[in-house]
Amino acid sequence: MHVQGRVTPGSLSITAGVATFSGSATIHVIGRTSSGIFATTLYDVPFTSTQAAGGAGVAWHLLEVSGLPPFGPEKLIAGHITIWP
Repeated sequence: MHVQGRVTPGSLSITAGVATFSGSATIHVIGRTSSGIFATTLYDVPFTSTQAAGGAGVAWHLLEVSGLPPFGPEKLIAGHITIWP
């Protein structure tokens, strides 16, 4: 999945090491289903992105896209998320 869009000014919220922001995005999805390859592009889709600070196994990300089940929260496998107030 590839999500690209604009963050709504003023939507950033940081509380206790968790950051949330929202906006509108174009989302490209390519995946496999029981009947074959699935590919679609969604335009001007409202989204909310939430992430928690930390390293691998601690930090996590949640992507909520209007009209779809949430993606995550998933723990970071490698790297580090830093959130500055």
